[in-house]
Amino acid sequence: MASTCGPTCPTDNGFFVSGLNVGGGAVLLAAFASLTPATFYLGYRFRTPGFSAMLATGISFEVFGFLGRILLHQARDRQGYFALMLLGSVLGPTFVSGAMSMVLPHLFAIHGQGHGSRQSIVATVFLWALFIVSFILDVVGIVFVAYGYGDRDRSADIVVGGLGAQALLLLAVMGAYVCFSTGLCLSGDALDPAHADIYHSTRFSRFLRCMEVAAILLFAHTVYRIFELIGGLSGTLFQSEAAFMVMDGLVPFFACLLLTTAQPGAAFGPSWASTSPRHLKRRGLSLPPLQTSFGVGHAVHHRYDPNIRQQFSPSTQRPLREAKPPPTYGSYGLPSSPRPVNRPQSPMILSPISVRAVSIGRLSDRTEGWTAQADLVDRDVLW
Repeated sequence: MASTCGPTCPTDNGFFVSGLNVGGGAVLLAAFASLTPATFYLGYRFRTPGFSAMLATGISFEVFGFLGRILLHQARDRQGYFALMLLGSVLGPTFVSGAMSMVLPHLFAIHGQGHGSRQSIVATVFLWALFIVSFILDVVGIVFVAYGYGDRDRSADIVVGGLGAQALLLLAVMGAYVCFSTGLCLSGDALDPAHADIYHSTRFSRFLRCMEVAAILLFAHTVYRIFELIGGLSGTLFQSEAAFMVMDGLVPFFACLLLTTAQPGAAFGPSWASTSPRHLKRRGLSLPPLQTSFGVGHAVHHRYDPNIRQQFSPSTQRPLREAKPPPTYGSYGLPSSPRPVNRPQSPMILSPISVRAVSIGRLSDRTEGWTAQADLVDRDVLW
């Protein structure tokens, strides 16, 4: 494998027509590098290791991308430097988008009542599938473009496919954040009162706004990269240094800055761990709410059956338990109110003074019974 592109270079001078801006690349490299320790620190402080690790990985890729661009300033035909630049500038926003998608299951769980677990699992599977497709297509396309396996412009179409999957992921994330921040997909019955203090707080509202703006910035950056690669490596948009510094440098940096400062652990508080998909999967769906009907006799639960062989416990398999009709009565096999209807009146409770008087009276009666009678025979006469 040759280290230089040689006669297959997109331009006569290598991968770029003119020299690259080393000063601007160094400033952006230092700016992204400064966010990495802050991301790890905030992730440790607010107990969000998954989100922080994904975001830090995306920021690290951005650092490697600008490092490769600085190295290309001295050798514009080096394939390794060009591959490092493309991998960093393309995969960095991909991992940042993956970090944003990791918050959506928590949003579904904190807002959803009864369906939060199912929605969070579906959203997690769908978003991770888009992330994996985007990652694979980007890596394969970048290797083909950098090392000249076939036509470089044709290989760039593979990267465009990966960026399309990334744009779809960001569009879904952006739509979800807009719906949650504006309340379009929520109703009063769907809100979980257990987390009312969180989704009504000002900090949580600011967090949703920051995530919404970051998703818009990354979506605009992804659309720009799609048009950049469609025009080819020798196109005007790909060769523009000013466009790269703004759309591939400043726009992703502001998005990463918003995600670093708007830490989801600070917005969710202790509910971040309890709303994770793994916690919801272990806990499972809650049983339907109990409803009590008032009538003659005791109200029993809808799963109660006089035949002991037909009764089901809460640990019975779900298909067997769900085969019974919907709930209409009280608790599991027990009367809703074990207190009897016609219970006798409670005995009269005496005060401490009355209890003392009764005790003294009984003691005096007992003493009088043992007192010697006056008409008894004298002991000396008897003997």
